[in-house]
Amino acid sequence: MATAPDRTEDLVADLHLAAVRSIRARTGAAERKELGLPSFARLRTKTEFHAWQAFLRDRLEDEIYALSGHVAAALAAQRETEKLISGASSMALLATLTDVKNQIAGLIYPGFVAATPPARLPHLARYLQAAQLRIEKAAANPRTDEAHAWTVQELTSEWEAAMSSADSGELERFDRLAEVRWQLEELRVSLFAQQLGTAAPVSEKRIRRAIAQNS
Repeated sequence: MATAPDRTEDLVADLHLAAVRSIRARTGAAERKELGLPSFARLRTKTEFHAWQAFLRDRLEDEIYALSGHVAAALAAQRETEKLISGASSMALLATLTDVKNQIAGLIYPGFVAATPPARLPHLARYLQAAQLRIEKAAANPRTDEAHAWTVQELTSEWEAAMSSADSGELERFDRLAEVRWQLEELRVSLFAQQLGTAAPVSEKRIRRAIAQNS
């Protein structure tokens, strides 16, 4: 089973890093100009560093508090999903349960808080709740689950192939391709737990187009 960071200090450190990234991501060029902040990626002097340090210090506590709520919800959803897996006994669910275990491992792991884009942390619990609904539905209709799983796996393989051949030097294109990883999670919600809703419109066609445009 997937595991979360096993040391409190690791989780706290990851939350601080995620909070800094979240604040930076929301601070656009216009706001930086108004506040007299340089580009974070191009800090050159102690004065510039201290300007960002003061800006972050005033906002960091509230941001950490907000993110910690999302992380707690994700970890609770992880526990519930793993409990559901442990309680399943039907051999017909084996493929579904294996796929869900792999999904959990890709979402919740030591260091996931810092590694997950801050904007995606609020969605982790929903992805895991969708996995729970998937297991319940698969018990009643395994063929439909198998068909949906095939679609997700096929697209995932195409995305992985594109990522393996992507040029990380082309940062904007690489980032757009990396974002497809989260479109695949939204597609899972759309296919397996439509009632939960998706964060944005998603479809097999949209994902294939995104892969093709950025490969």
